[in-house]
Amino acid sequence: MNIIRKDFNPPVSAFASIEDLLQRSMEQNFVPVVDDRGMFIGIVTRKAILRHFIGTLQKQA
Repeated sequence: MNIIRKDFNPPVSAFASIEDLLQRSMEQNFVPVVDDRGMFIGIVTRKAILRHFIGTLQKQA
């Protein structure tokens, strides 16, 4: 229990704004996502975010 730091990678809500997710991803390699009960439901990686925006830019070109 002493090894796990609760503030190491703070999660975002599944309903967080994209701005909150981007801000958090600049500070962390991955962002844990929790539901409205605070239960872990997954992660979003910085790589996945970059891949999404690169794909969006390529579609616009």
